[in-house]
Amino acid sequence: MISMVNQSTGNTTPITQFPPRKWDTKKRLLASIELAGELIDYKPIVSFEDGLNENFKWFGNNWDKVQKAADFPIGMSSAVRK
Repeated sequence: MISMVNQSTGNTTPITQFPPRKWDTKKRLLASIELAGELIDYKPIVSFEDGLNENFKWFGNNWDKVQKAADFPIGMSSAVRK
């Protein structure tokens, strides 16, 4: 996933993998939609990579709106902003 993000954003910074911390007890954490497919016949219509690229494109095209929506005083929750 990190490689996909780097490719989508044009980031050329090398990926650095660190050793697990003491509290990192699981070998791998992976999300899966297999159970949703079995239970409710879910089938995605957009691949993860295409969805990721579309999200980056949307944020790039709407960055001014995103910044304006995220502009609120320190200590104030955006949920209660007027």
